[in-house]
Amino acid sequence: MGDSPRQPARAAMPPLTGRTLLWIAVSIVVLTAAIVTALWWAGTRGLTGDQLVTARFDALKIGLSVGVGSGGLLALYLAWRRQRSTEDTLAHQQEVALDNQADALERRITELYTKAAEQLGSGKAPVRLAGLYALERLAQGTESQRQTIVNLLCAYLRMPDEVGGTQEREVRLTAQRILAHHQRPGFDSEHPAETFWPDVDLDLTGATLVDADFSHCRLRAPRLGGVTFAGPAGFDETTFLGDARFEDVTFTAEARFDNATFTRNAWFDGVVFTGKAGFEKAAFARNALFRGVTFPADAVFRGGGFAKNAWFGKATFTGNADFREATVAKTAQFSGTTFSGDAWFGKASFAGNSDFRGATFTRNAVFREAAFTMTALFCGAAFRQEAGFRGAAFAMDADFSGAVFSGDVRFIEAIFSRDTEFRGAAFDGEAGFRGVTFSRSPRLQRVKFANGIPSEVAQWVSPAEAVPD
Repeated sequence: MGDSPRQPARAAMPPLTGRTLLWIAVSIVVLTAAIVTALWWAGTRGLTGDQLVTARFDALKIGLSVGVGSGGLLALYLAWRRQRSTEDTLAHQQEVALDNQADALERRITELYTKAAEQLGSGKAPVRLAGLYALERLAQGTESQRQTIVNLLCAYLRMPDEVGGTQEREVRLTAQRILAHHQRPGFDSEHPAETFWPDVDLDLTGATLVDADFSHCRLRAPRLGGVTFAGPAGFDETTFLGDARFEDVTFTAEARFDNATFTRNAWFDGVVFTGKAGFEKAAFARNALFRGVTFPADAVFRGGGFAKNAWFGKATFTGNADFREATVAKTAQFSGTTFSGDAWFGKASFAGNSDFRGATFTRNAVFREAAFTMTALFCGAAFRQEAGFRGAAFAMDADFSGAVFSGDVRFIEAIFSRDTEFRGAAFDGEAGFRGVTFSRSPRLQRVKFANGIPSEVAQWVSPAEAVPD
């Protein structure tokens, strides 16, 4: 039921009046007479007898030929005009027919839309479901109506559930499934599924979505601010083409974003996570903002790729925080962050500055074989249990000044290529520096070693500067 393109109408010919035809006929006669006269006198001058007769006959023949030829051209022209007029008349009739057809189609679409919308407002759940499916069929067959119908479905989901019960739940689940189904392009990006609606935007601001599953979708510019996801929420392998704005969103259960792709900024400031937050192997092409967010259960960012800044300042990880093998191309901001569970950063790669100033690690903190390409700041960080930096590589300055290691800490085989600052740090447990490499002398002024100064760093600690237990 899509619109078909029309050819532009050609300009209409001016009318040919009887007076114009009379003037053309007279002109042909005058032209013929003029040619005959000219040839008659000029071509017979000085001739006599048979030659004179022959010349005058030739003049008459030529003149008549010109006249007949001109008349033939006029006849051809008139025939062409008649054909052109016939074609124009037919084209006009076809255009009128198309206009009538388009008007009928528009009326039909309006009738179908109105009826379906009325069904959606019915007090009976089966009628509402029928309205949803009717709207879906209409949108699938009429591309120009898709955004309007999507807006209606989104508006329905934004409205509070005043009916309640199992039947209304099924109606809302159906609306969600319709929206998600038509945002899935399929697995062949070059040949998207026919059911994929690429040019529509979802506005679900403030809606309550139950067991929402938008996995494998391609969302252009969804508006999700203030949404409450009741039950598990799935965005696995979903691509967000515009800014992904999840400000003030509430997830009442597990939130899954594994292998999701955020092509622009991802805003999660103010999000409330109740269950597990899964972002394993998620790709953030722009900034990822999780400032001040609380993760009450496990938060998994393992293998995630942050092409720009990763902002987790003052966030709280109540469960385990898994950033193993994650890569951050620019600033990794974890200042003031609280890790109440285990914090795993093994084999993570920090290409920009990494800021863990004032962070609190209540349980184990593991940075084994992590790579810090730029400045690594752990000033004032508190490690309540074991901390492991075995095989970690610090290509630029590493600052642990004022850090407190309450449990055992291992810097075994770590590499410090530039300035290393431990001034005022406290090692209350065992401190292991076996095989560590310092390219420059580390600063260990007023460092506290509760279990004695490790032999590997003893040469840089002055007895007068060491703080006794």
